[in-house]
Amino acid sequence: DGSKYEGTFHQGKPNGQGTFVHIDGEKYVGGFRNGFRHGKGQLIQPDGKKIAGAWQNGEYVGESQVAANQFGCVQGDCIHGRGTYIFREDGAKYVGSFRDQVPHGQGVIQYTNGERYSGEWAKGKFNGQGTLTLLDGTDVSGYWENGQYMGSSKPQAPPVSLDEVDLPELRKAQKIKVWAVVIGVSSYNHMPTLRYTDDDAYRMYAFLKSPEGGALSDEQVRILIDEDATKDGIVEVMKEVFYKAGPNDLVFLYYSGHGLKGAFLPIDFDGFNNKLEHEEINAILSESPAKYKLCIADACHSGSLLAMKSGEVKGILESYYNTLAQASPGTALIMSSKSEETSLESSGLRQGVFSHFLIRGLKGEADSNKDKIVTVQELYNFIFSNVRQYTGNRQSPVIRGDFDEKMTVSVIR
Repeated sequence: DGSKYEGTFHQGKPNGQGTFVHIDGEKYVGGFRNGFRHGKGQLIQPDGKKIAGAWQNGEYVGESQVAANQFGCVQGDCIHGRGTYIFREDGAKYVGSFRDQVPHGQGVIQYTNGERYSGEWAKGKFNGQGTLTLLDGTDVSGYWENGQYMGSSKPQAPPVSLDEVDLPELRKAQKIKVWAVVIGVSSYNHMPTLRYTDDDAYRMYAFLKSPEGGALSDEQVRILIDEDATKDGIVEVMKEVFYKAGPNDLVFLYYSGHGLKGAFLPIDFDGFNNKLEHEEINAILSESPAKYKLCIADACHSGSLLAMKSGEVKGILESYYNTLAQASPGTALIMSSKSEETSLESSGLRQGVFSHFLIRGLKGEADSNKDKIVTVQELYNFIFSNVRQYTGNRQSPVIRGDFDEKMTVSVIR
């Protein structure tokens, strides 16, 4: 792609001291570890602005860094008791209770980028009541389960089985289907490794399997992660899935990974070959007989089912398919950033910033008129406002295409 790295490698990835010059002119000189900017370094942006200081796993953490001998358990009992632990991989500082050498019980973690979580833990993950404070000061408070935010209160009953709802008959009656391909690439060999893109893809897949996202069957949604996400593999699966769509259906592509101007980068991108050009993606979308086309991409330089009754599930699905059928034909493309920008990841959120607000929006926060329907325009407005605020205006999502603003992307129970 024209980018250039000079320096030391380990297992095919930048590791040690080096210089990376991106195709857009951005230049980083300093330490690397496992493909990430790590240690002391200086970033020179295309406009000449310089950012110097310390980096942890690709993220700028400030002008100073934790001394090498201050990692690990620095105070108290970090095995079965209460202590203070500093994580080597990202410099985050945890103060609280431990069990079997991992956070368990009450505790507070302070991330080096300024984010903070305070609350209950289990087996090293947010679990129970807690509050995650974001960079902009926003508090995300409520119940967490295995590191995932579940809502303002604990679910009172296990999720209903979708087998209890006659989904095939419902879809047949609505005469409309959603067909989706979800892609997440993180472990590149010729590009810096990304931390959360595969997790973001799994979150999107889980949403699409839920009633709010259409309760898609296995036939209707495919997920490609890392080694499965080769260029040929992506193209083959897109054609296989999207060409099944009928004239009243919606096809949906979600991509999370590296991107260049005009292209996404599959796992087998080698620095020159196997770019997935946007033109090729648009061609496949155009050739699909589907009435509606939606593409959402969380790419650098790119231009939970809760407790409910069976009757509620059926109502959600009826609303989803009915409102979608009322929209006019068209194609909408929502990209995580402008062509000259980089998509950012967050230590506290533990996922891409864009994908974080995307999932929150789809789950209902984007419903600005409170009609329990999230349209594509409402979703974009929510993402744009929150991503801009969270990143200090460094990342600006964009929407393009010929689409009906009332196109339904999710419903709320």
